[in-house]
Amino acid sequence: MRLPLGPGSSDAATLVAAAAALALEAGAFVWALGGGRQALAVGLAAHAAACLIAAAACGGPRRWLQLLLALLLPPAGVAVCALDACLAVFSRGKTEFPLYDELLRELRARSPAAAEQLMEELSGHSSEFAPAHAPAELLVAPVASLMSDADIAPELKLAAIRNLTHLSPTDSVPLVKEALRSDVPAIRFYAARLLSNLEDGFSRRLRKLQEAGDGPEKLQELARARLEFAESGLLESADARRHRERAAETLRQLAAAGGPRAAQARAALARAELELGRASLALATSEQNLADDPSDAAARRLALEAALAARDYAAFRRHARELARHLPASELARDLEERCPESR
Repeated sequence: MRLPLGPGSSDAATLVAAAAALALEAGAFVWALGGGRQALAVGLAAHAAACLIAAAACGGPRRWLQLLLALLLPPAGVAVCALDACLAVFSRGKTEFPLYDELLRELRARSPAAAEQLMEELSGHSSEFAPAHAPAELLVAPVASLMSDADIAPELKLAAIRNLTHLSPTDSVPLVKEALRSDVPAIRFYAARLLSNLEDGFSRRLRKLQEAGDGPEKLQELARARLEFAESGLLESADARRHRERAAETLRQLAAAGGPRAAQARAALARAELELGRASLALATSEQNLADDPSDAAARRLALEAALAARDYAAFRRHARELARHLPASELARDLEERCPESR
């Protein structure tokens, strides 16, 4: 098969045919890498067309050009495809972390209420999605609304998840776990990697504290780290309970040892016992702190919560009245007492 070339036009037509073959070959690689059976079929068809054009244009005495095209066309197609991929990566790097203003415009179009909340709380901040000192409640609600909207661009969702990394795990983990169900592979990958990094960070922290010694300060920090790990939301319920049990055991030792850290250890122990479902022990531990300092409002509130969980309504009423007496400006205790007729 030869192209119908006129006299003197062989070289020009050969170059035109070679350019067409090169374009088809490059398109073949791009389409084939696009994924899917249809893209692969189109890529193979373009590759076959490129080979036919090259063979038709390079017959006769131009054997060397035919051989050159046969050698250069496939690498040229790969080079064009690689260049396209590199340009896509660089352009994506610029849009993967959108500015706050861009995110706000998108959010305003999809969720006006969340956008208004951001505008009110972040007035004056226009460089990033949220400042590093933004409170958790400011970020969690808007990001939750953004992640649940199917029409929001995936790049914006990914940027929103990235901006949650400076929050505590208790605030960020539920949203990151929600991102694991995203239809976008990049969001699922980043969410899984973030959860893995958080868990590895807790594990390294616990291992370092365990190797630091048995001093009261280190033991208290170890117990605090275990409780934070249990409350982070990263663990299954059985693993979280195991860490709370070990933290409670450590805090119980510190409380029994006495000293200046005993009150702090008892306060943390009471909270751990309450989370473990041992409300009576939590109440007794809180009352030990109240025996030393009756004006301790935090211990009084914890005792109130533990008494209600333990259904000890007599203790509930007693602590409610004490809390109202020590904090006359607060109506919380009186309101709780009125709403619990069993305590009368």
